[in-house]
Amino acid sequence: MSSAPKGEEQAALARTRQLILAIEDERERADALSVAITLAARHFARDFLFNFFREEISLLHEASIVQEWINEGVEKGRKAGKLEGEIETLGRDIQDVLEERFGRIKRGMGRKLAAIDDPAVLRLLLRKSVKVESLEQFARLLEEV
Repeated sequence: MSSAPKGEEQAALARTRQLILAIEDERERADALSVAITLAARHFARDFLFNFFREEISLLHEASIVQEWINEGVEKGRKAGKLEGEIETLGRDIQDVLEERFGRIKRGMGRKLAAIDDPAVLRLLLRKSVKVESLEQFARLLEEV
């Protein structure tokens, strides 16, 4: 990958940009721009391309592939946030049940619960937290996970 393109390479890139900007349909222009930048990225440094296409970068948001990437990212973020929220809630629920039944729990137990990132395991522990006869019995269960 060359960081400083030769004059002829830069001229070819400039001509490509000129042809793309002549496309009337905004969506097609954005799609063509995203393809051109993607292909150019195989041969030119990212910083150079960013500077070269600086004025056109805002058009990329209209490119269908970019919209798909954005939508995928948003969906992944939602799923990750939902999972994280579920894990935090289950951990807090377990601690609440144990504190209600047995009084204050040790910090180490809270840290071990916080380290569990599997909702199925936490749901199982929540059910067990209601049934165990002592905090020590729950601690033994926690050691087994």
